[in-house]
Amino acid sequence: MGYPANVQISESRETPPAPFATIPFSRDPDFVNRGDILDQIGQRCSEPAARVALVGLGGVGKSQLAIEFAHRVAAWQPDTWVFWVHAGTQARVEEGFRMIADAIKLPGRNQPKADIPQLVYSWLSKERNGRWIMILDSADDHDVFYTLTSSDERTGRPFATYLPQSRNGSVVITTRNKDLAFRLTGRYQNIIKVRPMAQTDALALLEKKLGPFPDTDVAADLGPTAGWRRVERDSHNLANIV
Repeated sequence: MGYPANVQISESRETPPAPFATIPFSRDPDFVNRGDILDQIGQRCSEPAARVALVGLGGVGKSQLAIEFAHRVAAWQPDTWVFWVHAGTQARVEEGFRMIADAIKLPGRNQPKADIPQLVYSWLSKERNGRWIMILDSADDHDVFYTLTSSDERTGRPFATYLPQSRNGSVVITTRNKDLAFRLTGRYQNIIKVRPMAQTDALALLEKKLGPFPDTDVAADLGPTAGWRRVERDSHNLANIV
């Protein structure tokens, strides 16, 4: 039996799930802490409507820090939602918002003309829905958040406006773009610079991966430390970028 064109079929009611984490990466058992960066993220995210950005050159470990932080929140704060959004392109951000809508079983998300970003924004903005943290990973392109595409069918709003600033939520951003980090977080004080791994940390990571080295001078020329030396040289030349 068909339905008249002006009749909208209602969705079956779904039971909202308990908070959980949507982290697409497993926790690294060999993770090496980088000073107090994780503590800084946690302290800032404990504030209402917090936003914090990890800024640094590619390959310095911004995403790895975010992964570890996300897993710690999931383990230590089980009543907190953790949402991971790949932010390299607008399509990936939209996909991430769709995944959030599916994860929380958001009513109306499967309607043909559903405005998924707006639905997710509204849900995240309501304190009764609980505490949440969103990770925007690899948010390097300003246009993803502040430029509309010709195919954009939303209400003329850039994607940045769909990131809530509600008391029950925090946004953590990883980016190489300091200007974008400032614009998304609103304050330079909300930016944490991630520099190349210190030699002692690099050696600790190498030892975790490969076991103890009898000669640390030999170890200093291998693996992460070699990368540390290369990135340190590059960061010296590009210091003004970050």
